[in-house]
Amino acid sequence: QRRKVHDLRTFNSTSGQRGGKRTLFEGGLRTPFIVQWKGHIKPGSVSESLVSLVDLFATFADLAQADIDRSKVDSLSLVPVFKGLETELEREYLHFEYCDQQSLRWNDIKKNPSSLCSWAIVKKDGYKLQYNHKEKRTYLFNLRTDPSEKNSLHRPQRIVNMRALYQSSHFPLEEVGYHGQTVKG
Repeated sequence: QRRKVHDLRTFNSTSGQRGGKRTLFEGGLRTPFIVQWKGHIKPGSVSESLVSLVDLFATFADLAQADIDRSKVDSLSLVPVFKGLETELEREYLHFEYCDQQSLRWNDIKKNPSSLCSWAIVKKDGYKLQYNHKEKRTYLFNLRTDPSEKNSLHRPQRIVNMRALYQSSHFPLEEVGYHGQTVKG
């Protein structure tokens, strides 16, 4: 029987991490980011910095010497890390959201986001708070001591603080022009 492309066993793509593609567990978030830039990036160098795809915007703007209003973008340039000038980006946390069938179920999502949307906050200190909409469950992990996310922690005050951080960093997609339409290209 042929495996699906997104089958977790294909290429052992999660290296033992929990979850996989389209999940907010580390198996779906923690992916290699490999860059080669001769004369600028030291071969074999490694960074453990919290990085997101959104950081490519500021990185490319920096490389193109484009002037962008950094107060209006949630993106940090990776150029200082690439050049070895910094070992980590100055970021306290990353915020992730994933909604099932977003374009098909937009009205349902707007009415009750927690019914179809999962989210996660990963902090620089190694803690991660995650809400899984399919299980209707919140998890708290210390990724430094439990990188495979096997033991959800019971730390009520940390959960309250991190949930508040999520709520302050979340904004409706309508604010950036998304109204449930499917982009056709």
